[in-house]
Amino acid sequence: LLKGVPESSVHPFFYPFFYVSSKFYYKSKRVCHYFFVFLHFRFYISGIVTSGTMQNRVSRIRRLMYTAMAAMSLLLVASCSSTKHVPDGMLLLDDVKINILDEKKELKQADLINYLRQQPNHKVLGGLKLQLAVYNISGRDSSKWFNRWVRRVGSAPVIYDHTLTLASAKQLSIALANKGYLHASVDVDTFCRFDKKKIRVDYNVTLRNRHFVDSIEFNIPDSTLNRLIHNDSA
Repeated sequence: LLKGVPESSVHPFFYPFFYVSSKFYYKSKRVCHYFFVFLHFRFYISGIVTSGTMQNRVSRIRRLMYTAMAAMSLLLVASCSSTKHVPDGMLLLDDVKINILDEKKELKQADLINYLRQQPNHKVLGGLKLQLAVYNISGRDSSKWFNRWVRRVGSAPVIYDHTLTLASAKQLSIALANKGYLHASVDVDTFCRFDKKKIRVDYNVTLRNRHFVDSIEFNIPDSTLNRLIHNDSA
């Protein structure tokens, strides 16, 4: 089972695992296979970072990084269909944009994005939905342990919900009012691609004039209460 792994590189900690795995190898061949693949990878990494000169180590680490990037590319290609687990008749929330019409540029999209009730799957490395890609590696049979494990590691596709879009627009209006834009408006545009089962949502925000607090006056008939409030606000 450990063909190709030097005996000197095997830590005694793994001996019980070898024994148990050999007992149940033929009953759970796939589990043992993944376990020993992990061991080979662990020993390979250990040899890279602990042996040879510094220059050789750097060269090996660089090759390992290239290998990891290639593996990631293969992962993305293998799960290129981002709508694999999107049910028929539904749409994947592919992208969300907040377009702010403001010449003064007082607000940015990052200031308002957290008020949205529904956002697309998380993106990394300039727009790659890596967690969704991992999720899409899983098959449709949820009874298989591998599919369940991959789905826990990844992230399920975000299915577009019209009610959450309306709630997001309302939340944006409230947030803008709290920032002084009392007459701001929020319009929603959707761009559907039914052939690809995807949708993009644009929130078009028109700010208009911003209001500021100029002065505050208190009209309190009770003189004692009036004095206490003025002393507290001084």
